[in-house]
Parts: sequence; C-alpha cells; structure tokens
Amino acid sequence: MTFGKLQTIDVSRRNLLKGGLMGLGYAALGAPGVARASESIVVAHPGGPYEQAFKVAFADPFSKETGIAVNLVVHPYLPGMQVVSQIRAGTYQWDVVSLSEQDAILLHDLDMVEPLDYSGPDVGQLIPSATRMPGWMVIDIYSQAFAYRTDTFPNEAPSSWADFWNVEKFPGRRGLVREAEVMEQALLADGVLPADLFPLDMDRALRKLDEIKPHITTWWTSGAQTSQFLVTGELDLCSCYNGRAQVAIDEGAPVRIVWNQASLIEHGWSVPKGGPKTELARQFVKFCARADRQAAYTDYLPYGPTNPKAYDFISPEIAAKLPTEPGRVDLTYKGDAAWWAANKEEAHERFEAWLMG
Repeated sequence: MTFGKLQTIDVSRRNLLKGGLMGLGYAALGAPGVARASESIVVAHPGGPYEQAFKVAFADPFSKETGIAVNLVVHPYLPGMQVVSQIRAGTYQWDVVSLSEQDAILLHDLDMVEPLDYSGPDVGQLIPSATRMPGWMVIDIYSQAFAYRTDTFPNEAPSSWADFWNVEKFPGRRGLVREAEVMEQALLADGVLPADLFPLDMDRALRKLDEIKPHITTWWTSGAQTSQFLVTGELDLCSCYNGRAQVAIDEGAPVRIVWNQASLIEHGWSVPKGGPKTELARQFVKFCARADRQAAYTDYLPYGPTNPKAYDFISPEIAAKLPTEPGRVDLTYKGDAAWWAANKEEAHERFEAWLMG
C-alpha cells in the first residue's frame, strides 16, 4: 500500500536538530518486567476514543513487556504551547505527548523535542511517504470528510464538496466546522484540485463560503456535536471527522461517509526536550510503531495505521472503516500543515470576521 499523496517535510532545511538520531533498541529495556517496576512515564493524548484505544494497544502491552508503568492523561486541544511552557519552567508533566502536525512543526522550529529512534524493522516499515520528522513519529491518520443521512437522500446521494454546496440538488440542513480550515472545503467545492489548494486563495474561499452561509444550520465546534447531529437527524449533511461519523453509524443511524476529497490528518508522538525520562519515552514511542500494536487500536478507534503491515492483523470489517484502507487513499488528499502553521492566525482572523459579518 502506498500513500503517494502524503508529503514529506524536509526538516533538515529547518535546522531542527544539532545532532544525529540516537539508537536505543529494545535491548536497552532488559527482559520483560524485570527490575523496572518502579519506573513510570506519563503519556498525554487527546482523550475521548483515544483513551481506551491507546490503553489497550500501547500502554498496557508496553507495561507488560517492560515493567514500566504508563500513566495516560488527557491534554488540551493543540498542546504545543503547553509543552513549551513546561520545558521553559522545568516542570515536566508529560514524558510523551501526542501532537498534530501543526504543533509538531511549531515545536521543531523552537527546538523543543528530542530526536527519536528510527532504527529497526518496526519503524522501517512505516509508510515512507508520511511526514517524517526526527522528533515526531506519525502513529495514526484520521480524516475530515462529510457525512449524510441516507434516509434524506435515498436515491442520488452527494459525493463531493461541490455536491455539499449544491443546495438545490441536495436540499437539507447542513453543518460545517467553525474553523478556518473550512476554506479548503470551499475551494474544493469551487473546483480547485487538491494538488492546487496551497497556498490557499482566501479571498476566493470566502467568496465561495458566501454561497453556502445562508444554508448552514450549525457551525460546529467539537467533534462530539457532529455525532449527535447525525444520530438525531438534526443535520442531513455535516462535515465531520471520520471517527465521529463512525460513532453515528455504529449506533445504527442511517449515515454514510463521503471519502471523496476527504483530507488526511496525521497524528503522532513526540518527547519534550530535556525531560527526566527521555530514554524510556523514546522506547515507548518506538514500541508504538509495531504493526500488531497499531492494528489493536483500530478495534477501538477507526483511524488508519501508519505501519501498513498492521493490515495483516486487521479484519476486513474494521479495514473498511479506516481512511487509509488501500482502496480509499486515492480519493483523499493531505493538506499543507506547514502553510497552516505559518498562516493560521491570519486565516482564523479573516474567517471569524467573515462569519460575524
């Protein structure tokens, strides 16, 4: 399986590291459960469905194999600046932290993360076209797409962002995310190809949003809202994260995800620089690259693994729910996180001014 639409950031151009990668193979841990029971690490994650998925797939098996306890804690949305604050204050609350690509770029640019160990067969199996930074290892990939109620559209159904914008052909109550990223969806609806999205033409995007604005019932601000709206039928079409739409589907709601023109979003681990348990933290991150461990979290979280060999352990029923399922990848695209990291503030200000205008 290939991910030709994912991009690799050349972090060497950013002068992110002053030294090479550190090789710390599993042997450094010693025999499973031996003489390290008093050791522990704190791993920060987004919460929600991640909690059980990461506990079963990563935390508990790592503790069983190494004797090192893993304490899972929930971090706030986009925790990059909290990592910076902890490092500068010397008060490390997290040994490992999950990050979006935008936060990963921010922390790399500030030299606030440790280099990870990319040696060995497990890490070597990670998809080469996913973003790879020395201090950020991509572990799962989710998607922002849109979903619709099949009882509202029992015959011809919407299949693109242009269809989402087509209120005459597909009438119904609509919801979009209250984030500047919605400008990507507006440009796709206006006929821009995914490969040509960046740099975003914000003027054009806002003009296209003018067309749909009167027809938006809800500008949602949390993924949980989208599950609720789709289950209750308060919305007929709604942009959403694939995992949240899957919640509605699993609850029996007549909902279908439109994968065409869905964006792929990478999520991974970093180790805050200078922490007291850097070695143990690196070992945990490397453990999470294993195919069997990445397969295990898909039983609880419908996000795609970054080790393609994980599909050897995933049932066809589960694979059909994942954004990186082999037959689905060509329908999707990956945005430009570096552009967003540099332009997020301006884009947010312009979007909010437009929304309130």
